[in-house]
Amino acid sequence: MGIRVTTPLGPVRLDVAYNGYGAEPGRVYLRDATTQDLTSAGSIAAAPPPRGLRRRLVLQLAVGQAF
Repeated sequence: MGIRVTTPLGPVRLDVAYNGYGAEPGRVYLRDATTQDLTSAGSIAAAPPPRGLRRRLVLQLAVGQAF
């Protein structure tokens, strides 16, 4: 669900979505700011979905047209 408003900068969007999934398992990487090299920082296990409706809602604010 979303709201779009036309402004002099272009369309401004505020979207709200429902995320019923938890965090996916996988490796975590860190990027060195000076050399731009990736370093493995370990891995994370799958997390259960967040509890409660409010924690499952995702807000996105953007300027520009949606694709």
